[in-house]
Amino acid sequence: AILAGLQSACRQNDPKAARQHLMDWCLMAWPKAPPRGLIGLSERLNNARFTAALQDLDRACSLNVPWQGDALAQAFITFPAVVKSTKTSEDLPDLYD
Repeated sequence: AILAGLQSACRQNDPKAARQHLMDWCLMAWPKAPPRGLIGLSERLNNARFTAALQDLDRACSLNVPWQGDALAQAFITFPAVVKSTKTSEDLPDLYD
């Protein structure tokens, strides 16, 4: 459900909704210590595939400027596979739940 919401927000170029879906997922993924924002999520994922897209989204949310969600949508299409390769000792919830 979160991935579907994220993809929908990206198609609608809605940065605030996209950010909210990602932050909701972070709360499920790391309930004891979620990343504090998009840059924190980027650092936690530690994967270049997401860095630029998350920085762009963070900029759009912070500066309230127009945003195109295509890059973020593309980055997160294969997100479950990336998560499996970047898992830490904490189990990460599936975005499809």
